[in-house]
Amino acid sequence: MSMNIALSGLRAATTDLGVVSNNIANANTTGFKLSRAEFGDMVAGNSANSPGMGVQLEDISQQFKQGSVNSTGKTLDLAISGEGFFSIKQDGAALYTRAGSFDTDKDGYVVNSLGQNLQGYGVDATTGNLTSIVGNLLVDKADMEPTATTEIKTGVNLDANAIVPTIATFDPSDPSSFNSTTSLTVYDSLGNANRFDLYFIKTSTPLTWAVKATRNGGEPITPASASTGTPQTPTIYTSTVASSTIGIYRAPTDTASSAATATALNSTTAGTLDITGPAGTATGILVAVNDTAKSIAALVNAQQATTGVSAKAITQADLKITTTGGTFDLFGKNTTAQTIAIPTNSAAGLAALALAINNTTSTTGITAKINSNSNGLLLESATGDDIKINNVATGALSLQGVDQAGGLIGAAFPIDDTLPANAVSTVGGRLIYESTSSFTVTAGGGPPVTNLGSVTASLDEGSLQFDSKGLPVDSDTTTVGMQPIQLLFTVPAADLRATTGDIANGADPLLLTVDFSSTTQFGGAFSSNILTQDGYAKGRLTGMAVDKNGELSGQYNNGQSKLMGQVVLANFASVQGLQPVGDTNWAETSASGPALVGSPQTGTLGKLVPGALEASNVDLTEQLVNMISAQRNFQANSQVISTNSTLYQSILNIR
Repeated sequence: MSMNIALSGLRAATTDLGVVSNNIANANTTGFKLSRAEFGDMVAGNSANSPGMGVQLEDISQQFKQGSVNSTGKTLDLAISGEGFFSIKQDGAALYTRAGSFDTDKDGYVVNSLGQNLQGYGVDATTGNLTSIVGNLLVDKADMEPTATTEIKTGVNLDANAIVPTIATFDPSDPSSFNSTTSLTVYDSLGNANRFDLYFIKTSTPLTWAVKATRNGGEPITPASASTGTPQTPTIYTSTVASSTIGIYRAPTDTASSAATATALNSTTAGTLDITGPAGTATGILVAVNDTAKSIAALVNAQQATTGVSAKAITQADLKITTTGGTFDLFGKNTTAQTIAIPTNSAAGLAALALAINNTTSTTGITAKINSNSNGLLLESATGDDIKINNVATGALSLQGVDQAGGLIGAAFPIDDTLPANAVSTVGGRLIYESTSSFTVTAGGGPPVTNLGSVTASLDEGSLQFDSKGLPVDSDTTTVGMQPIQLLFTVPAADLRATTGDIANGADPLLLTVDFSSTTQFGGAFSSNILTQDGYAKGRLTGMAVDKNGELSGQYNNGQSKLMGQVVLANFASVQGLQPVGDTNWAETSASGPALVGSPQTGTLGKLVPGALEASNVDLTEQLVNMISAQRNFQANSQVISTNSTLYQSILNIR
């Protein structure tokens, strides 16, 4: 019996030595957790006087105490400080580990040296926010698209002791025409850098400064009135609703004061208009240079059975005369000028002038009648030809909407007056008049009808007002703009040959909001304390970063970062129930319970330490002591067997 007890002791000591040996062997294994052999005694029967039956192995328990965290400097080396495991997947099977040495594979997925995928929350491609779906973490290695600047925040101190400039006309090249200036770089939709300059000019009005802006060293920017950091932007709005009726329209007068002028370079261009009807059918019509509105309408109506689109020529213009006396020439369908005398009595002059014009209708094809406001004449061309007027005597004539020909896309017109009705509107792409940093006619939604020119609007000015303490105050501001106007064209690229070369796609208009809310006026030198903008150029991925919450971000050479996902951790109701499967991995079992997955530092989960690895929690000194103890235990049990053998031999020697 003592022999069997000693043999159980030898088996226990051997198991103990095996566990100790495994711990010592993995003393340098990242994320390894030591084990401990736990034994229990064996007894026979229920007798209180039983000497026992020896020892047996109860369990080899895992010790999940924290290992030391050692810095490595590698971004995707991750250590867990506290409870939890990294969730990884191999061939769809879920595994768990404390070894956090990761990298990216050729496809950008975050994996360990065995190719097992690290799990985490993904990012919504539209919003850029984290989702609640756990999957393989992916690093997007594509270039970051550029973003145009939309907002500039500036906080400067304007010197309250500054002197009002003696030069009344602002000139960015003349420092004596302004008091202070500051600049920064802004970006358009293609990522191109533009220099944005702000100029501050003290005015004769107490506590009020004028603000002007230029781009790229002097090109004016249309500014807005500013008071508390919310500027108003002068804008000419465009309609987004297409009409199935083609016509020529005159825009309403802009009541705001602005002296800018826009000019189209190539104002006469022949081409083919592609007319698309409600049913989606399309046909092309050839428009000649200087075609009249009526001629174009006739061409469109000839295709009405196919396209379902009709057209009419709106051939009216308003004639306003701001002088009495004199004459002017009126041209209609014929080239012969008809001289019209201006009555000297303005009160009765409109009726007399209308009669004089109507007396020439048989020659010019133009009729006149007094408008609804009784302050001008409404001229109408029955033939659809242009209405032309020459002022041949002293005085001032004003004709609104006189360019009626579809082929004339332009001619100079004042922005602060009425846009001429100078083109045919069709269903298709749009030409948009838009007041931004410069006034440009561009094609939106369809190929360009012609090579259009552009003009920079003359610079207006906004104002900043301050109270007696030098702080900005609210003031009423007015948005400068025009009512909707829409000019629609569709021109097949194959049917139109540019006269001066192809038009390259350009950046979208740069619309900026400048926030002056942090601007002050105190006695002291001008200083720029805040100057930021929200745009950036195209970016190339140069690195990655992970924070203690597990959020993985890409770092780009344009100074921006982008969230790419978040590492998740898993914990269990009973970590002792996890099944070791090798490679420092564990698998879930019924004894451990299901994985409880979440973000680091939530619930019982610990935090991440990026750029570090968790070392094995094996204490070599402790294990060497355990080894000596197991060795002595083995020797002692061996001695029991030896003693027992001696006793047996003594019995055999009795004679």
